[in-house]
Amino acid sequence: ILLLQDGLRGGLDLEKGGELAQRLDALYEYCAARLAEAHTKRDRTLFEEVRQHLRTVADGWKAIRPQ
Repeated sequence: ILLLQDGLRGGLDLEKGGELAQRLDALYEYCAARLAEAHTKRDRTLFEEVRQHLRTVADGWKAIRPQ
């Protein structure tokens, strides 16, 4: 959860990043909440949901990185 809050969300520039940064911020906030819920409930499906969201973001970054 700290990685999402301090790392990923903390690295966003909401002013310069525009709509993309705002959408990523909302996604990271949602994922942090789902992780907290998953931990409380010990629900592996919630962990998997978050993993899938973050995998999609990671794949997007990989697709646009310089070759």
